[in-house]
Amino acid sequence: MAEAFGFRSLWRSPVGKTSPGCADGALFADGIPCLTAELGGQSTRVLHRSEHISMFARGIYNVMRLFRILDGEVEKFDGQYHVLLEYIRCKNGGVQTPLKKSG
Repeated sequence: MAEAFGFRSLWRSPVGKTSPGCADGALFADGIPCLTAELGGQSTRVLHRSEHISMFARGIYNVMRLFRILDGEVEKFDGQYHVLLEYIRCKNGGVQTPLKKSG
């Protein structure tokens, strides 16, 4: 389903590990296919709004074709890659000071 949505990077949480209180984790636990699509940040949402709306619409329609809700072929996307998402959580409060720059 994530591949059909069409975004380039596909983040996957380890099976059985979801963030407490997240809707996708609850759906997954009940055996309901789901994904969370995220795009841009605060600054890009304003500057690229029309482009982002088009990307989401394209993804939604493609997933609907995947599940045969809409007629037509599922569009394939080149250059997608999968990333296993792992969170490191602290049991205590505090201030994080990164030792390395982002990237």
